[in-house]
Amino acid sequence: MDSGHSKFWKFLPRIFKFRHLEFDSALQQMFWALVYPKRVYRYHQNRYELKGQMARDDPAFLLLLVLFLSLCVLLYSIWLSLHPRFFFLSLLWVVLGDCIGVGLAVASLLWLVSNNFLIRKSALKSPRVEWAYCFDVHLNAFLPLSLWIYGIQGLFFPLLFKSHWILVSLLTNTLWVCAVSYYVYTTFLGYASEALIAAVTHSTLFLSLSCSPALS
Repeated sequence: MDSGHSKFWKFLPRIFKFRHLEFDSALQQMFWALVYPKRVYRYHQNRYELKGQMARDDPAFLLLLVLFLSLCVLLYSIWLSLHPRFFFLSLLWVVLGDCIGVGLAVASLLWLVSNNFLIRKSALKSPRVEWAYCFDVHLNAFLPLSLWIYGIQGLFFPLLFKSHWILVSLLTNTLWVCAVSYYVYTTFLGYASEALIAAVTHSTLFLSLSCSPALS
């Protein structure tokens, strides 16, 4: 797709070089992604000023996110007394499907939309939004969504199994609305950076586009 796309594939071998991964920085970014997403995108902008690219070149954030999802699936499996085979199937579905698979699709779609409709050509040395950065935006937004859906919802499991179906529907739907809303908001912040997007008038178009894949 672009140089950012190639950089994304180059950083994958670093997954196996744990001593060189910056887990402390990744944990800090995860904290800010949950409580104050704008701070995370300041990190990306600082990276661009220092290294000429917005995307991360360290897979530590992705590894920690996969670890968090694995723990959530493990807790669900223990609570539901699932067979180990179903645990691994659920883990593959959540990690490869929900997180990475959907992320690849959303990042590719919004990469195309950003570069064709939203980019401010004069704002960047290279007038392109990196595909790898689009994937990073998805990861930044998926973390709080996964916390709502896989984490907080799991805490209410005992209540859900003992409550009336109306209360169960109300609670679960509320959690999903909060999760999707935060996903769209965090994604919007990633593309609304002044270094990338041309005008506020385009924000409405982007918000509607980003909302569609998140709800699917």
